[in-house]
Amino acid sequence: LNASTACSPCPSGTFGTAVGASSISFCQPCSFGEWSEDGAESCRNCSAGRWSDELGSSICSPCPAGTWSEEEAAVSNLSCVACSPGRSSATEGASSSNDCQGCVAGRWSDAIGFTVCLPCFPGRASLIFGAATSEVCMLCEPGTSSKAGADSCEPCAAGRWTDVNGTENCKPCAAGRWSADQGASSVSTCEACDIGRSSSIIGASESQSCSRCAPGRWQSLSGASDCEECAAGRANS
Repeated sequence: LNASTACSPCPSGTFGTAVGASSISFCQPCSFGEWSEDGAESCRNCSAGRWSDELGSSICSPCPAGTWSEEEAAVSNLSCVACSPGRSSATEGASSSNDCQGCVAGRWSDAIGFTVCLPCFPGRASLIFGAATSEVCMLCEPGTSSKAGADSCEPCAAGRWTDVNGTENCKPCAAGRWSADQGASSVSTCEACDIGRSSSIIGASESQSCSRCAPGRWQSLSGASDCEECAAGRANS
């Protein structure tokens, strides 16, 4: 056959069963809840998680993220069921309730249809899986802190401290001070560098950060961030 006599396929969204069809009118539109490709002899049902509310569809629309449907040949997005509180789904066209995953520890969702679970605020944490309320996010105690979405509060690292609940970032010991304690809940844990020593390090975690004043410099106070220079005409060793 040449190009002028070749048979044309029924367009997508339609089907044809007649042999020797002489017109596109022999191509029938797919029904609601069905679809087809070019040249189809029959229409296919929309698969689970998809739907079509139009005649002659060439593609079925997916259930939006946060929903799912087990129904085949669905004719409306009303077939899409929202994920329940405490769960979420980022998948379009989900075909099972299993696609709605329980919120991991440190996250929660308090309404239906969530595409992603919300994190606990900084300074809070939760070990609860599938949480359906933010009330599971408990304040971190003094001496601990957390970032958003944490499942536990971490002790302040050496050289840091916090004396309040709900801390995101522990405060560092000031320059001229240091602390080897972890989980410190008071600034008093930061020990001052001895007289004759200094440290410019903020959040120092060891006494070795306090360096002796170099020759030609001195410090008569504890907790200094720098040593003073000897006056002109004076020196030390």
